[in-house]
Parts: sequence; structure tokens; C-alpha cells
Amino acid sequence: MSEAWFWSGSKQGRGDSCWEWRYGKSKAGYGRTFFRGKQWYSHRVAWVLTHGEIPQGLCVCHHCDNRACVRPDHLFLGTHQENIQDAARKGKMGGRERGHVVMPRGEDHVHAKLTELQVRDIHRLYRAGGVTQRQIAADFGLSLATVGFILTGRRWAHVYNQIRDEETE
Repeated sequence: MSEAWFWSGSKQGRGDSCWEWRYGKSKAGYGRTFFRGKQWYSHRVAWVLTHGEIPQGLCVCHHCDNRACVRPDHLFLGTHQENIQDAARKGKMGGRERGHVVMPRGEDHVHAKLTELQVRDIHRLYRAGGVTQRQIAADFGLSLATVGFILTGRRWAHVYNQIRDEETE
């Protein structure tokens, strides 16, 4: 990959606007590209091309909070904890608090494949009897292990706890 090719992959706006990565993106909206024989986030490639190597233990963070932005002056280095705190300060993370860091959960989590209603349906179907975990897994497109984790509260614990509380009322 040439440096010219990389920069041609961004839509460079005027003034202080973001330089939006136009090629591949992750599900979370980060630009993705191949660099040095493997896949990288495009903002990390932009940092390396502009400033040099990323010191071990540091993240390339966005001042602009645009995950697809590769504009060098919109990027800064920070630890993972600093990046999380920056996002939390700016209200960019939803969900419950874990210490001082706000962590998304349930259907707000970037990797969620189910809604809360579907999780409740899984519990209802299994508790009603006559439906195996294997059948539920097939019906919802999940692994058998995931269904087991949902039913025991190892996944979607907040819904599991709500259901348990509703049953004791």
C-alpha cells in the first residue's frame, strides 16, 4: 500500500472538517485497511504515516469522536483508560456505570445480536417447557452455549435479574 493510495481513501473536507475514510469499515464504524500485511484501523495507519510508530500501550484517539476520521490533527495518543474516560466525559458511552467508566450493555452494546424482548422470549420459551435449549438456539440463530449463558444469567444478567425479581413479587 502506498501512502498516496492511503490518503486517497479519505474524503478530505475543507477547514477543520474530518477526513472521512471511504473504504472498508468495521461494524462499529471505524475505517479498516490492510497495512504491513494485516488489517488495521485506518486512523492508526494515519498516525503511523504522519507521526511514526505508536508507542506500546497507547491508543490512537479522536478529538472529533468520528470513528472513520483519519485527519492527523484530529488524532491524539492516550492510554486505553484515558480514551474511555474521554468518551465517557463526552457522553459517548451509554449503559451502566462500572466504577467511573460507563459500559454499554444489552442491545446498546456494539456486538449485541439480540434485543431485550428476544432474551425475555428465550426465558419464557424455556420455562414454559417442551422446548429444548438446542431448539431455541436454532430458532434464534445462537450457539447452544450462548443460550445456556442467557438462561443462567452469565449473559444478559440485567434481564435475568429483572425476570427473577418479577417472579418474586
